[in-house]
Amino acid sequence: MQIIAQTGWNTTDLKNAITTVDPASNFDLVTLLIGVKNQFQGKPFEVYETEFAELVDSAISLVGDDASKLIVVSIPDYAFTPFGQNFNPTATSAELVLYNDFAKEYCESVGLSYVYITDITQQGLETPSLVASDGLHPSELAYTKFVERILPLALAKVD
Repeated sequence: MQIIAQTGWNTTDLKNAITTVDPASNFDLVTLLIGVKNQFQGKPFEVYETEFAELVDSAISLVGDDASKLIVVSIPDYAFTPFGQNFNPTATSAELVLYNDFAKEYCESVGLSYVYITDITQQGLETPSLVASDGLHPSELAYTKFVERILPLALAKVD
């Protein structure tokens, strides 16, 4: 297992890291969840559109060009956290819908697997145990719920 991305990275950061790390191309499975930092930093949406497609291509190359071994995961919605409430949560959620809709439509158009986990994070204010103690990131419970959605698909892909 190799984790390339780090919390707080935008698409450009991840692209640069993949180039620097130059990972192997024989992984059994790759997941891709990226874009929230693009939105938070107010980067032009067009940057996300372009770099998301490039990152998908990079991810596919890491599984020996077998696109069936890639799982794209939707972006969590931080508007439903104490931190996110300090900004314009309605605008944040609307922008993240744009990002997630783009990723989902892109994946559907090229036959990639897409797992939607955003709704779990949108319960963060009514279920505070879904938010980590930092008031921003998903908690262990939230990640457990993410895994419950992703794992059956992941297992099917590596069988």
